[in-house]
Amino acid sequence: MSWRTIECGTPHSPSSGGVCISGVLYYKAADQLLSKASMIVCFDVRSEKYNYVRVRESSIGAVDTTTTLINYKGKLASLMMERSYSFWSSISFDMWVLQNPDKQEWSKHTYKFPILSNEVREDTLYSVRVTGTNEIVLFPKYVSDPFYIFYYNLQRKTSRSVEIQGIRGKKVYTFLDHIEDVKLM
Repeated sequence: MSWRTIECGTPHSPSSGGVCISGVLYYKAADQLLSKASMIVCFDVRSEKYNYVRVRESSIGAVDTTTTLINYKGKLASLMMERSYSFWSSISFDMWVLQNPDKQEWSKHTYKFPILSNEVREDTLYSVRVTGTNEIVLFPKYVSDPFYIFYYNLQRKTSRSVEIQGIRGKKVYTFLDHIEDVKLM
């Protein structure tokens, strides 16, 4: 086995982690030739070719620096979280779904779910991921007491929270849809 370099053709600076959907790796980047314009780079692992999704003004929220790229029903989506605080806290998500990659058409969906105010803290930074069953998972980036993980089911529009006790350390590393073979233990 050997490593080789694949020429890109468009100088860019990756600005986030990516997501792989059906053999295509997607990641947000800044185009260095077009005044740092936002785009999504697509690398097809099979053909070893690059392609790009340039984001129009009407859907610029899809590549905002605070968004997370996810796989939503086999399509590329970008998820942005917003929080508001009161006696009942709420978390809302704007999800941009790339409906037609060739025409670069996005659709925007907004989801909102309540969370008890004693479960969420204003000073906590959260990470957002999505499971293979299209359930949004919201978890603190750093250990807190109490430590809650929140789930939101996009199809049923239902939410739940899980308190994890006895967690130690400082930073949280989360792996979704992890499968362990207990025969090897």
